[in-house]
Amino acid sequence: MLKPCSSRDVAAALDTYAGWCLKKESGAKNVAAAYPGKMLVENGRRLKSIVVSDITHFKAARDYTRIYTINNEVYLSSYGISFIEKKINPAMFLRIHRSYIVNTAHIRELYRRISGTFIALHNDVEISIGRHYLPSVKQMLL
Repeated sequence: MLKPCSSRDVAAALDTYAGWCLKKESGAKNVAAAYPGKMLVENGRRLKSIVVSDITHFKAARDYTRIYTINNEVYLSSYGISFIEKKINPAMFLRIHRSYIVNTAHIRELYRRISGTFIALHNDVEISIGRHYLPSVKQMLL
């Protein structure tokens, strides 16, 4: 806005700003809604529905992926880890190794040893962080 301005100009500018804020807020909700809250996983000859937030981590197993939950349940997916990485919410999950994706809500601590940097999850699982993925983990830190 440029001076001098009338009250109509100020009101129009505030309306434009409010519209922009609403549009931005609804866009963020749509992004979160694009990722599923539940996932169907193979359990024998059946498909079981599990809540995505209950998943602690994914582990690559050649062309398959093992899915670990907070209840210490393990499921095998016929999809590779790269395919799964594209389907899950990146705000919730973080790739820390070429074989591992972890749920950031289940990270208990991050620590260093001589052999490398590790993440410990709440269910006492420790996972090594790959050198290539260390910068993205550091971005997550405050």
